[in-house]
Amino acid sequence: YRIDRDYEISPLDDAPPLRFMTAHNNRLFGAGDLLYPLRLYFCGDRDPNKWFSPDTDADGEETYDEVLSAGYFEIDGISGDEIKAVWGEYLDSVIVCTNRQTFRITGTNINDWYVERISASVGALGPHCIAQAGNDLWIVSDQGVFSLKGVVEHGDMATAMVSFDIQEVFTDVGDLRKEILPNLSEKVRLKFD
Repeated sequence: YRIDRDYEISPLDDAPPLRFMTAHNNRLFGAGDLLYPLRLYFCGDRDPNKWFSPDTDADGEETYDEVLSAGYFEIDGISGDEIKAVWGEYLDSVIVCTNRQTFRITGTNINDWYVERISASVGALGPHCIAQAGNDLWIVSDQGVFSLKGVVEHGDMATAMVSFDIQEVFTDVGDLRKEILPNLSEKVRLKFD
């Protein structure tokens, strides 16, 4: 939904079937399309109701402007992956977590965006499993809680485990881990306070 200057609420009737979104550089980025689990959509610049989704366009047609100013990325995931969480406005990047990997999108506009894999082994459990703590992002994965740190001098990012004191919650459950964690993925919420 969007709220205009007169506080009128209206649905985003051109948006693809998204389950979660984030804002970054005057655009919305969203994922959770069940038909395209590794697709990250973005809306038009300063227009939350301008989307390009050729297979699932809600209003039934794509305009020339939608094709030029909105679109999507196909994230290079592993078979069985799906985008689980997105976070915007983090060190000039959009952070995208699949269930097993973490990526970042950098650039200033649609013509120079670049997708980079940050971690090939750390992903997120669900859409609420990322929280910003100072200059770090904390991510709850099926392996534990990790901190994504930006090394500003070099422009790099790296993950580090921060859940040492509670690691048995993630590793000592044995075979139940594979049964319990997938059922919790939409319920787990990470909050930094």
